[in-house]
Amino acid sequence: MSRISAATSVTRVTVLVVLLCVTVLVASLLAYEAHDASRSERVTIERALHDYASVAAWELQSAARKRVDNALQRSLSPATTGWASSPYETLLPLSAVSSPGAGLLPCAAGVPDSTRTYLRLDLRDGSYVTSGYAMAVGDRLPAIVAMRAFAQTRATPEQPYGLVRLRRSDGTFEALALGVKYATHGAPLAAFGFTVCREALGAPLVRTVLASHALLPAAVRGALPNDSLVAVRLTDSGGRELLRTGAVAGPYSATVTIDSALGVQATVAVQPAAATRLVVGEPARSSVPLLLALLVLTAGLAAVALFQLRREHELARVRADFTSSVSHELRTPLAQILLFGETLSLGRTRGDAERALAARTIVSEARRLMGIVDNILSFERARRIPMTPRLEAVDVVQLTEDVVQGFKPLADVRGARIGVTVMPAAREGACGVAHTDASMLRQILVNLLDNAIKYGPDGQSVAVVVSVAGDELRMTVEDEGPGISVRDRDRVWEPYVRLRASAGTRSRSAGIGGGNVGGSGLGLAVVRDLAGSLGARVWVEDVDGKASGRHVGRGARFGVALPLAAGGGPPPHIHSVANASFLPHPASAHGIESLPASNGVPTR
Repeated sequence: MSRISAATSVTRVTVLVVLLCVTVLVASLLAYEAHDASRSERVTIERALHDYASVAAWELQSAARKRVDNALQRSLSPATTGWASSPYETLLPLSAVSSPGAGLLPCAAGVPDSTRTYLRLDLRDGSYVTSGYAMAVGDRLPAIVAMRAFAQTRATPEQPYGLVRLRRSDGTFEALALGVKYATHGAPLAAFGFTVCREALGAPLVRTVLASHALLPAAVRGALPNDSLVAVRLTDSGGRELLRTGAVAGPYSATVTIDSALGVQATVAVQPAAATRLVVGEPARSSVPLLLALLVLTAGLAAVALFQLRREHELARVRADFTSSVSHELRTPLAQILLFGETLSLGRTRGDAERALAARTIVSEARRLMGIVDNILSFERARRIPMTPRLEAVDVVQLTEDVVQGFKPLADVRGARIGVTVMPAAREGACGVAHTDASMLRQILVNLLDNAIKYGPDGQSVAVVVSVAGDELRMTVEDEGPGISVRDRDRVWEPYVRLRASAGTRSRSAGIGGGNVGGSGLGLAVVRDLAGSLGARVWVEDVDGKASGRHVGRGARFGVALPLAAGGGPPPHIHSVANASFLPHPASAHGIESLPASNGVPTR
């Protein structure tokens, strides 16, 4: 039946571990999917914003070129519209161009090239006529070459207008607006034109477009104006900034050429503040943090569950060890009681000495059983309800001597000797009196003595020292056992904990037994709980003070410190009592050093 139960438990644990692993895996996949979806959404939004910037730049370029084309057509069409009736038709004068073009593509006053020159080149005979601002002599030949090249290579009867770049003799550039007059069969007769300053094709043109032409569709921008959505930076061919509206350093931008003749370029960027106003809208709130938190929570719950499983297995093992130890501990004294009881009842003793021995053995083993039962009941009662001590003035010295005297029969079984050393300060006045519970204090001392007898060697000397230190009355029990390492001094007070000793020595546990010694494993745990209820503190140290993290000295000293009923007293000196044949442990001839502790229970 136990095998079936163990197999069922293993199967249940395996299924639980698998389910926990699957849960963590699913949470990890969900977190990854959310991260991937968030990243894809972010990429899509960034692409859309890049596309919006490209659309706005293209709209700016298209609107600017349309305005330039309209201005060229309005100013040059009177001289270039219609087919010439013959190759020898008389050309219109320049006034036909200067009059309608006077107010088109203007420059600001005071600009060096704000004055305008009108030109006509007769392609039939190469004659050249100008009006308006007199062009420098060095600029005439470049103008003629540019007009002839435009008429022969770029202009067509369907699109006879355009802009070309004119390099002046001083090294600067300006634009030349041109239109071509065609004969009946598409032969170019003449080229008409006028100069345009660079500024006219830059900031004024772009400002006009921004004020009158929407760069994004209405479905995208809503009712927002251009300057709330995009920023524009305008530069010439030399990189000189001509115009800036807002910050264009954002990641969503596009660059286009407004005028190829002068190399004017515009960089259009979607403003960061406007990115959430577009139809793309504000990116959906990412669920990645939530899923990551869920993943962390799931992993934490899985870790807690695995820890609880491990703790459950450990508790099951401890419970089995506890049952085995207690059963062994109970069977031994019961067997002794039964044996000597039957011997007495059947009259098999050979004299009064054997009858007295049998009676003493029965009493001793009964006391041993009573101690085990008391420890178990005290431990269970402390776990269910808080222990409430019955405080009264107790003569700790007298109680200690009584407990030691009553415990000697149990010590005699191991050949151990117990002696009591009372410091003079604990004898004088009320220094040996404490407000405490006598029964609880008696059980504490019995458990400490039992622990010392069990884990010390046969024939050892156990020293019980009562002393006063400050406002505390201290009782210490010193044995000659293996001692306890520093790293285990907190664990020794825990229930069921068993500390393994080196070969040749007995194991010391947190109670009356462990390892090679039977018992409930609750003795020191009961000591700790009772001391806590009394407002006392407990500790353990090595008698010879040679303990380290890995090695321990010879002998362990367990101590209990109680608050005095009346403080004070002279410095402690040795005052030996009990049987004269007992020689106290050398360490007991010195005062007990005060150990740092913040409460009655050592930190675990």
